[in-house]
Amino acid sequence: KIKSSIVLHVLDPEGWSVEIASNSQSGYVTINDLQENDVITVRKLVEGNVGPRMSIETVSQNEINNPVLTKKYQNLSSQYLGLRKIRGDGNCYYRAIIVGLLEYIVKSNNKSKFSQLRSRLKQAQFSDPIKQNNHKILLSILKKASLGECLLT
Repeated sequence: KIKSSIVLHVLDPEGWSVEIASNSQSGYVTINDLQENDVITVRKLVEGNVGPRMSIETVSQNEINNPVLTKKYQNLSSQYLGLRKIRGDGNCYYRAIIVGLLEYIVKSNNKSKFSQLRSRLKQAQFSDPIKQNNHKILLSILKKASLGECLLT
């Protein structure tokens, strides 16, 4: 049995991450909760700034005791296939937009879009050395992606 600070994920047939720890009433997961051919990923409950790709149905199941939120998820599911949780820290709006854009470009398989995005982002200037370094890393990844030298999934 695993409790609280670790979450187990399995991938459904469409490649969506499903939190199996949250599917049980107790918050515990046992071997009996798994199905044949399940691929398990173990990760910390909060992993970085961007969560795994999850189906809206899975997220909605986690909020079964909150009918207002469940209804909002149902409305979203009519327009979107899934979502990623983004850590709220003051930059979450921008992070959500850029993650969505990158995911769209990856799904469209149009490498030239990486070059276009890189050209626009290259104009940004940062005074903070940490932000400058992160910006430089992002530009490098976008350049490699536009050349097909790295895989973004």
